[in-house]
Amino acid sequence: MYGDTLQLADEVANGFLDAALVQLPVDHPELHIEQLHREPLVVCLRNDDPLATKSLLRVVDLKSRAVVFHDPQRHPRAHARLLELLAEVGLSVEHFARGSNLAEMMELVREGYGFAFIREGMALDSELVARPIAGVDWTVDIAIAYHRERHPNTAPIIARKLRQPQGLLHQIEGRDTQLPSAGRNSLPPKRPPQSVGANAYVARPSRRKA
Repeated sequence: MYGDTLQLADEVANGFLDAALVQLPVDHPELHIEQLHREPLVVCLRNDDPLATKSLLRVVDLKSRAVVFHDPQRHPRAHARLLELLAEVGLSVEHFARGSNLAEMMELVREGYGFAFIREGMALDSELVARPIAGVDWTVDIAIAYHRERHPNTAPIIARKLRQPQGLLHQIEGRDTQLPSAGRNSLPPKRPPQSVGANAYVARPSRRKA
């Protein structure tokens, strides 16, 4: 199933789900959150946007431009962190649209409501292009969340499998339609990654014999 990060964390903690693939940041006292994968964050534009002629965007190119966000209410911490990252490079957002998922966000970009942040390598239709941003180091941060006591042995094995180049995580990401998270590659030691996220892919609990 798909769902918002905060909802998924609660469902894992309550035992409805065995584990969830979530996009950072997410904290929960009962859950172990283990980062699995990172990808660069890029800008999604209409292919007829003047910026689409550039192979690499500068921060200044994005000033005074409208942005298409994932609905801030879906993940308030993630939205706040994204605004912080933008402010750190001198970008303030005055006009924005919002979509409840990535498909809606891309439709708003196609309709001319602004640009959107997506993860590098996502499939785009012929009306859209993706461009990296010079001078920033924002990434998509994906983690596995599971209960600290309920699955101490099996969940780490699953996490290792997901890290493999041809593992399930990469297959899931190939068809994912959710908003990515954003964070920094250079992180202080022994601290959780600072990231921006929204939705994630989750697995339902396995059937158990009575």
